[in-house]
Amino acid sequence: MGPKTIEKNQRYFQGRIWVDDRDLEIVKTYGKAVPETFAKAATRTCFRDFETYRENIEGNYWFPTYTHADDVLHFRSGECASV
Repeated sequence: MGPKTIEKNQRYFQGRIWVDDRDLEIVKTYGKAVPETFAKAATRTCFRDFETYRENIEGNYWFPTYTHADDVLHFRSGECASV
């Protein structure tokens, strides 16, 4: 799923979100930042897919404890492998 509307000069999240069924807190996200732009070669932006896990800390707080990105970025001039 992606954002319903996109405003200029803003970044949003497109992907899936997993929610804890008891606390109704986010426990996992998988997706990428949007929108990607390809207007000019000098200002080109392209985002990797990333996966983030959150853990319950001290019973009330859910913090991101692990993030991983393993993707290949495709540009008009070729590919940019993830680092």
